[in-house]
This record gives sequence, structure tokens and C-alpha cells, in this order.
Amino acid sequence: MRETWDRRIRRAEELAAAESPAAALLVFYARLLRNQKAVSDALWLAESGVAPIERVPMPPGGASPPTSNRCPFCGGAPQLSILDPLSATSGDGSGRRLLCATCLSTWPFGRVLCAQCGEEDEHKLGYFHSPDYDHLRIDACESCRHYLKTVDLGRFGLAVPLVDEVAGASLDIWARDHGYEKIELNLVGL
Repeated sequence: MRETWDRRIRRAEELAAAESPAAALLVFYARLLRNQKAVSDALWLAESGVAPIERVPMPPGGASPPTSNRCPFCGGAPQLSILDPLSATSGDGSGRRLLCATCLSTWPFGRVLCAQCGEEDEHKLGYFHSPDYDHLRIDACESCRHYLKTVDLGRFGLAVPLVDEVAGASLDIWARDHGYEKIELNLVGL
């Protein structure tokens, strides 16, 4: 877990140094991540008398990824979506995973499916993309008017989804201005 925190912190600092419109937000987020790392480290060092708990990976989803929009580990709502060529269930394209806003676990989820209401009609689902953020997009549903930000690791494999999602804050503002509501806010309130 330490490596994951360090990677997130490095990515936030790297994006903040690029002087993007979200630079001040990313400086704040890097500080927040450092504090979260310190708490996580303290919890790992604490002795509770309980045997170490290990996370058991979910079995492979096969050709039909689960359609549950809630985290299978804690029941939390998704904060973002990740397109990952390494998690594809078939030979084509990228697999889609959702990242839990509560415990940060990921789980497979269908590509053409609303993560809020389960809408499957591709005419009611769409994504919005800005050339300023080539690897980020807004996946929106016309049925429930909710959205998730998606990080496409196929477009930029060095992205750190939790951090890059914050870096694209202007996409959240665009989505809100167009009447969409995010399924679950991130730690900076976007």
C-alpha cells in the first residue's frame, strides 16, 4: 500500500507542477494524500492482536462483467471508472472497472452500462471528452442525469486514476453546468 500512496503523491505533485488550471487543487490534494498515507502507515503499525487480514481478489468476471454498481467489498458507491487494456475480458478494447469512493477497491463493470441506474440503451449513454484531457472523459446517462469521470489507461498508461480524476476538475464543472450529477464526490468535493 505504501507504494500506492507514494505513486499517488508523486503524480499529484507532477500534475501540480505543470501549472494547469487545477494546480492549486492538486497541491492541496497532494497534502491530503500525504496525510492519508501517514494515517495508513500508523494503522498498519498498530498492533491489535488480530491476525493479518488479506484482501481476497474477486474471481475473474469472464465474458460478462458484474453489473453491480456497489463495491463488492464494502458496499460503497463508485467515484470513478477506469478503462484498462489489461483488464479486458475479450481480445477487443479495454475492460472497465469502477473504483470505490469508500475503500478504493476496484471491480469489473460493463462498458456500456450506467453505473448509477443500470441503463443499457446506448442511445441514452454517452461520453464527453476534451482535447485538454486526452485520457479523461465524462460518462453520462440521459436517463438518470448522473455521470462518472473515466480515466483511460489505454490512452495514458502512466495515469494514476485517483489523482488524474482530480486534475480534470474542469470536466466536473462542465458536467454540472450541463445538468449532470456525479454519482459520488471525491475527497475535494468534485
